[in-house]
Amino acid sequence: MGDQLKQKMISAVAWSTIDKFGQQVLQFIAGLVFARLLMPADFGLMGIVMIFVAISLILVESGFGQALIRKTDISPNDYTSVYYFNLVTAILLYSILFLLAPLISEFFHQSQLVEMIRVVSLVIVVNAFYLIPYAQLGRAMNFKTISTVNLISVTCGALAGIGVALFDFGVWALVVQQSVYHLVKMLLLQVVVSWQPTGKFRFSIIRDLWNYSVKILFTSLVNVIFNNLFIIILGRSYSKAEAGQFSQGNKLSETFSYTFQSIFAGSTFALFSQLQNDIPRFGRILGEMIRRTSLVTIPVISVLIVVASPLITFLWTDKFQPAVIYFQLMSMASVLTPFYVMNLNALNARGKSGQTMAIELIKKLLIVVGIFHLYKQGIVFMLFAYVVGSLLAYPVSVLFVKKELQLSFRNQIGFLLPGLATGLITAGVAMLLQLALPWSALPLLIAQGSVSLVVYLIIIRIFFRSLFDKFLTFTAKYIPFLKKFA
Repeated sequence: MGDQLKQKMISAVAWSTIDKFGQQVLQFIAGLVFARLLMPADFGLMGIVMIFVAISLILVESGFGQALIRKTDISPNDYTSVYYFNLVTAILLYSILFLLAPLISEFFHQSQLVEMIRVVSLVIVVNAFYLIPYAQLGRAMNFKTISTVNLISVTCGALAGIGVALFDFGVWALVVQQSVYHLVKMLLLQVVVSWQPTGKFRFSIIRDLWNYSVKILFTSLVNVIFNNLFIIILGRSYSKAEAGQFSQGNKLSETFSYTFQSIFAGSTFALFSQLQNDIPRFGRILGEMIRRTSLVTIPVISVLIVVASPLITFLWTDKFQPAVIYFQLMSMASVLTPFYVMNLNALNARGKSGQTMAIELIKKLLIVVGIFHLYKQGIVFMLFAYVVGSLLAYPVSVLFVKKELQLSFRNQIGFLLPGLATGLITAGVAMLLQLALPWSALPLLIAQGSVSLVVYLIIIRIFFRSLFDKFLTFTAKYIPFLKKFA
């Protein structure tokens, strides 16, 4: 890897890590406060509203963000055309949701949804104003600015929501949190990028970008619908409280697993776009990234699955214990997601958005078939079908990457084996402690976390010495105490 590109990649991954991990930490802390001030039913209501907002945001962006990042030559007319298209689409979608709010409320048997949908959906229009500045920063791989903007926005949204919750406004605290987040993000991006539509709208530009972006749009849209599928089922056929339990369990899973996924979603696509024509180099870098990432993500998620019960009791009290099984199953489903995302990004960077769409369709088909056969057995059995379908999607993506980047199936699966083995050992240790120690939540959690960490570090030190030394050298720059060990 060339020095300049290597430095860009290191910076991109570092700042993406700070961004995504920082956002999850802030949202996690805010979630602790909300869990004590609000009821599970409040999270269920907000989860239903966010289904429609998330779908609308995907439709507004329409895959043009990645299309602009990938495009080799770009002009003011490109940005202006996409900007106006996004804005008109956002206004249209908000109008539709405003009118459909009573019908949605009736479908879910929740009268509160009408006002909530009409207020929260305003973020769709706000989002359209900052999509172009955000894409410009991504194209320039300026993840430092992206990170700063995101972290400030999340902080402002969380503080505003907590303030409203303290005055006993219930679910409206979550509404304020989302609204303030998007508003602050728009204002900050306008300040730091200072972009205005100076070009001319050309429908031909939208048409040309559409050939690539429509497949990204379809894939993203299907993902959003399936990611919220169980909220739809629970919100329609179960109580608000049960929907809230799932929403919280799923959100806690995303706090850990989605962080890893989102770190590599943006940064790897920008890098892979620059490597798209150098196949041997592309394959080497992808393989090394999967191998190193697996040594971190798989052990972390595996241990979290084991410690779920004491973790949730400590964080949210016993009233959220029903969320444990949801957290565990959604975490299982996400174990291979970071590597699946890397493979899809690699294919998209090569211009094979049609293949990524096909992979997503196969994944969803597997899930739908499983859910259809287990629907009468209850939500937990349906979630098992979701887990199986999600895990099987990774080897499907490997087969497509094998052809495109000339990486054998055996080699790609081999990249994961060190992480899988390390995860099984560390999670096994945590499980043995849980079975052997009849302690309360906090002492048990501390014991499991500490011992698992020690075992993990010993494994990395013995079997992956070079990675251990690199990590220690990097960490010693910021923690002086570790310099004598580096």
